[in-house]
Amino acid sequence: MNNSRNLFVYGTLRRDAQHELVQLLARHARFLGDATVSGKLYDLGNYPGLVYPGNGRVIGEVYAIDRAYWKLVINQLDEYEGCSPSDPEPHEYRREVVRVQLTNGETLPAWAYVLNREPRDRREIQSGDYLSWRAKARARLQGERRSAASPVPFPFRERSYPIREGRSRLFPFAPFAASRETTPLSLALESGTCESHRAKLFTVRSSTKETFPKEPTLR
Repeated sequence: MNNSRNLFVYGTLRRDAQHELVQLLARHARFLGDATVSGKLYDLGNYPGLVYPGNGRVIGEVYAIDRAYWKLVINQLDEYEGCSPSDPEPHEYRREVVRVQLTNGETLPAWAYVLNREPRDRREIQSGDYLSWRAKARARLQGERRSAASPVPFPFRERSYPIREGRSRLFPFAPFAASRETTPLSLALESGTCESHRAKLFTVRSSTKETFPKEPTLR
């Protein structure tokens, strides 16, 4: 069984992971299909780790490496996974033959990079699908960033202010040219020009008061 030239990949070496070493497999290996293996999958930061065997199912892909390029491909992959003879021990991974099952039900032996020990304080990827899990994690992170960048709503109720000539649409009690109308505060905000921290424009200090000439009284 150790004579197998099949390779099972489940993380950054999968086709949709867009890693540069994917091109190495595309040139010197034949894609056999999607497959699963019994085990547990863990998030190790920027890459996953497979614990084999296990009571879960890990999703990946199987390649048949060309016989003429076996040493070329496997040496580069061993260096990438940090388990080549030149890498200092203990290694994080070991290359081991596992039993994989294709989507058509066929089972076959394949080499895979397996964790030497089960990681502590690491999140298990319950779905067993690293690419799907990573896409959802990135979407969630982008949503959190957009929420953090969105403006905080004003904590007061909607009110209407009379806009008279000589007073600002944004700041009803400051002199500015405006038309005669009654405008809700939210519309006044939209029609005015202000800085990013708009709430500061509504801070009125008691020491600053502006007076307006009284309208003449008709006799």
